[in-house]
Amino acid sequence: MNTEKLQRDPAGVAETTGDHCGAILIAGASVRAAVQSAVRGVGLDLVAADLYVDRDLAELATAVPLAENYVDLIDRVRQLKDIFPRLSHWLYTGGLENYPDLVDGVSRSLKLFGNCGDTLRAVRDPWRFAESVRAAGFCVPEMVADGSRVPVDGTWLRKRSASAGGLGVTVWDDVAKRRYLTELAVSNSGGGAGRVVLVDDRDVTCYWQRRVRGESLGGAFVASDGEARLLGVTRQLQADVAGRQGGMLYAGSIGPLMLGSSDIAQWQVLGERLAGDFGLQGVFGVDAICERGRLWPLEVNPRFTASLEILERAFGWNAVRLHVAACRDGELPDLQLLDGPPRIFAAKRIVYSSRKFTVDGSFGDWMQRQPGFAIGAAGEFFEADKWPSLADLPKVGTLIPAGAPVLTCFAQRSSELAESVDETLEALACEVDLRASDILRRIP
Repeated sequence: MNTEKLQRDPAGVAETTGDHCGAILIAGASVRAAVQSAVRGVGLDLVAADLYVDRDLAELATAVPLAENYVDLIDRVRQLKDIFPRLSHWLYTGGLENYPDLVDGVSRSLKLFGNCGDTLRAVRDPWRFAESVRAAGFCVPEMVADGSRVPVDGTWLRKRSASAGGLGVTVWDDVAKRRYLTELAVSNSGGGAGRVVLVDDRDVTCYWQRRVRGESLGGAFVASDGEARLLGVTRQLQADVAGRQGGMLYAGSIGPLMLGSSDIAQWQVLGERLAGDFGLQGVFGVDAICERGRLWPLEVNPRFTASLEILERAFGWNAVRLHVAACRDGELPDLQLLDGPPRIFAAKRIVYSSRKFTVDGSFGDWMQRQPGFAIGAAGEFFEADKWPSLADLPKVGTLIPAGAPVLTCFAQRSSELAESVDETLEALACEVDLRASDILRRIP
């Protein structure tokens, strides 16, 4: 760990996070964005554990790899506690919300900044979520637990109950149904790898939801003691990736959206309702569809979300700092957080590989020549306006399967130069799409 960088305290944050906190573990599928936020915001020693251990993550914190489905996380925590006696707290990012028992297991060794297993079981239950938001006056897409009578015309989605980032969300058509019936037949015969779980002849791993067409949005909140504050809303990008089932993978965010007072109030009501009904703690996200002005909430991501780094760039606050303050001290930011204009508008795009390849020296050299590379690789995050143009940088020698993420690219524009917000956001979307295409052409 590069303690010289991590011990700097540019904004006096040790006074608000507390020296007694010790070191923090950040774990999840990909933790780079949360670690970058923590380096900027809490000024404490960090340990990271994720599925990739990319180059820019390893530059910022002691980082260890995790196995698929996080089966080794408990053992990793034991090992890390032996190495780092001051390791005392932890928080998680995407993926681990689907493992409430594991979250509780880790939390028996480290104090959790975030939502415990009971909260995850409740808020990630699609039926309980739908009941909560419907009671608050929001539209909820029709859902059924049995897909046998669901039409295969693309107007419905099959969703896995435990999924993240769009994985396991499938447009329900003839191809999807045939694939699913094959999985079901294998499970009925006693074979397979557990993709389908039957209880009373019903698959309890998934449900079907009527598809709502509109703008895909992500709202970010921070909550404590039944209250919530809206941090911002972004537009979500989706991708249809070769080698990945579903065609609705999360591929990035653009924003922030400039909301009118009625829209802000609507999102705020949603966040308050969810925080009150489920006891959410810290930062969380809500995926929703905006269809002709109506908001259709879809699900809660009860942890650090992928869009937060876009909002951090835009508004200048620090997500991990807000998260720790809410979880540990019960402190929430001022309600007027969104009153002022953003400093910048920004976009991020996850680049998924079109084929299997190994990162070679030429691709590594190309990454290193890109503007802002040193910011991401060397962790110079203490100057507020410095942000990397590339992130999640794979190490030379990394084998990347078809359909897997390669890296993340960014674009941003000063709000002072934005004559039209909609045109600016559209231009940023085009810019990151062009960058993604260029990156894919350079794959060896």
